[in-house]
Parts: sequence; C-alpha cells; structure tokens
Amino acid sequence: MDIWQSGGYQDGSGGELPAVYTFVAAPWQALTFSSVTGSWSCGYQFNGPDGTDSGGCYVHNNMAAPAGPFSGFDMSDFSTPLVGMFLEDSLPTLAPPTLRFYWSDSSLGGIQTNFTTLNPQIGQVFFIGDGLTGTGTGQFRYSTCRRQPRIYILAMSTRAAKAADLVVIAIIPVR
Repeated sequence: MDIWQSGGYQDGSGGELPAVYTFVAAPWQALTFSSVTGSWSCGYQFNGPDGTDSGGCYVHNNMAAPAGPFSGFDMSDFSTPLVGMFLEDSLPTLAPPTLRFYWSDSSLGGIQTNFTTLNPQIGQVFFIGDGLTGTGTGQFRYSTCRRQPRIYILAMSTRAAKAADLVVIAIIPVR
C-alpha cells in the first residue's frame, strides 16, 4: 500500500488505495498513539512498527522522494516504519518539506524517533512507529492542523521496492 495515494491522489505506482476509518476530530487537537503492535514481513523476516535496520527488509536507500502534493520521507539509519500523513478535504497545492528521522545516527541531522511532540504539515509524511518515545514507554503527540484533518496511517515501503503489502488505516473526521 502506498501513502502517496492518500486522499485519492494517483502517484502512478499502481499501489493499493487506503482503507478508511472514521473518528470525530477537532482543530488543534493532539493525537497520540498509546500502543501500536503487530508485525509485517517482506519474506522470512518479521519486523515491528518501528521498522528495521538489518536483514532482507532493510532498504539501504532510505529516502522516498516527494510525490505530487506530498512530502517525501527520509530515514538515515533504518527503513520501513509505520508512518502517517494529515490531509484536509482537498489535497495540498505544494508538497511540504521532507522530514528526516533517525534511530541513533544523528550525523545526517533530522529528528530522532524518540521525539515527544511533532507538528507535521498537511501532506507531510511523518514517523509513527510503535507510538512510544522509548523502549516501551512514553507517547508521541502529534498536533493536528488548524482545520479538521484526515490522517492516513500505514507501514512504509518505498514505491519502487514494494517491499511490504500491509493493512492501511485512513482516519477521517466526522462532520
């Protein structure tokens, strides 16, 4: 499945469109993921929502380029985590900047995956992982934008690699 197909955008990958889940949202709220569990595989190796830094599912080219109105997603020392993106009723007109995330190698800069708060822009792909800031502790907080957003959530795979074929959840606010 392909996060760059969120909101009905056709990125030309042929990936599957997201499934939809509905919830009530209000502007400027914080969204938390108290616990994300499960695993995915691209063969024999099973990985959790934080992604992987080794094995057959590790994609050494960890930069997914922007697509149309959506940012890219950059990982300096891991790949294929659970990611999300906020959208409004219409698609963004310009792609926001690509965010870079890292587990422990800060040499390329970016945001370490143990952040406590993140304020992603509309159309900006961001790291969710297991929703916790540490080893089974803490919680991330994602500030929603000033309008009622949708959030698309899925396990990351590069469009070229098609490494993972996972369940996608799209959460859309009730009006």
